[in-house]
Amino acid sequence: MKLQEIDPSNNGRRLRRKLNNEEQDRLSSLPDSILTDILSLLPTNSAATTSVLSRRWRHLWTTVTCFQFDFDLSEQTSSNILLIVNNILQQLISPKLHGFHLVFPSESNLDQPDATEQCFRTIFRRKVEQIVVNAGFRSFFRVPAACLFDSQSLVSLKLIGMLKIELPENVEIRLPNLKKLSLCYLLDVPIMLRDMFEFCPLLEYLQLSFDLISLPQSQNSHSLVNVFSPNLKSLDICMNSWWHLKRSRIFIDAPKLANIRISDCYSIYNFVQNPTSLASACIDLRGNSIIESNDDELQDEDDLYVNGMFEFLERMSSVDNLELIMVRKRTNIFTRLGVDMPIFNNLAHLKTNRFKDLMRCLHYFPKLEHLEVSLCSEDYDVPMEPRDWCAPDSVPDCLVSKLKTVRIGGLEGTDDDLKLLAYILCNAMILETLCTTIRSKAVHRMGSKVLKECQFYKSLYNLPRSSSACEVVVPKRVTASGGFFKNGYATSCCPNTNI
Repeated sequence: MKLQEIDPSNNGRRLRRKLNNEEQDRLSSLPDSILTDILSLLPTNSAATTSVLSRRWRHLWTTVTCFQFDFDLSEQTSSNILLIVNNILQQLISPKLHGFHLVFPSESNLDQPDATEQCFRTIFRRKVEQIVVNAGFRSFFRVPAACLFDSQSLVSLKLIGMLKIELPENVEIRLPNLKKLSLCYLLDVPIMLRDMFEFCPLLEYLQLSFDLISLPQSQNSHSLVNVFSPNLKSLDICMNSWWHLKRSRIFIDAPKLANIRISDCYSIYNFVQNPTSLASACIDLRGNSIIESNDDELQDEDDLYVNGMFEFLERMSSVDNLELIMVRKRTNIFTRLGVDMPIFNNLAHLKTNRFKDLMRCLHYFPKLEHLEVSLCSEDYDVPMEPRDWCAPDSVPDCLVSKLKTVRIGGLEGTDDDLKLLAYILCNAMILETLCTTIRSKAVHRMGSKVLKECQFYKSLYNLPRSSSACEVVVPKRVTASGGFFKNGYATSCCPNTNI
């Protein structure tokens, strides 16, 4: 048959029908076990819709080994959602659930102990390994602790919501196979957290986020949490409160800890033993508590806090990556540097929002390669600290032979800022990149402000540099003001090397 004699529309329909039949036959030829694995990767409601395909598919979805349901856009009420979930779980015939992932609509009310506990007891009878329940940070969720914290099969648990956990006195915590635990956001500090992690011997990842409305006086000045975990590798604790808390202590005994992130300006942290495996640390000492004490009491508590957290920082001398964010004056640990401060021999990356005394502190980081300082504070009610600075008695070793990148954001564009940058450029022998920005509350700058900013960067560009490979990086809005800079970089790497 000649090509021109073929009916293109007819031939196309036949070809599509043939391909569809082949695809259907190919899929139908798979054994039920493989089809079950495929359906288990889909949201449960999508898997259930395959029941209309044929008789063979009618009940195949009930064999899935993973429950995934997103009610986020649903108009169902919280009570109806729990009924739907329990109804679906009753239809599943798989003896084991690898995962249970459930997303509730925002601002749900899950204060329904009977329905919630029935749901969790059903999934635990299937020896569930992973649980993720996301109720949103505005949804109240009373956690069925009696069944949730007594499981031989559970490996990963993540709960998100306004969590309220009450463990009956006669119930023991037994989570022998739990490796990952994330609880966000706890409305109080359950007593069970003091000893809970001793019953999770395989725990490797722990995330605790507190959004405290109030705290019983009996818990003040005591240990809120004891993180005693022999195999823990990653720890993330965030403590927020709208009330002033008396300083409480959190003890950590995790010899294999490699990563730690703390966001807490209320609690004093203590390492029971030095974390010799610790490689990365982020310590954020900002907060939003409502202070209810006189100035003398506040000053005494702040001094106690700074001293305690300084000792906590001392125990981290093995890290190679450190982020240290502090509130001016109240939680500025740098004010204690120089007093029995250990040398951070492994530190290669340092990020902080402190400026004063920074050059002097570099002596304690002899192998520092990357320095990032963000001077734009989120604490707008606190005045900016004075930008006066003085050169240290001797040039820090890292500045001479190790430092490769320096990023300083939030400068005022003053002569003191130029003096600081001149000191860095003059002594940094192998510096590759210097990136700076000038602080401004306005997003857009116009007129004389742009001209003043350009003048500052031109003065910066003309500063002598010890490193012939050093590039000065400036904001794009400055490059648009003239041809002095190109693509955000200085057009000449080193205008003056005769230092």
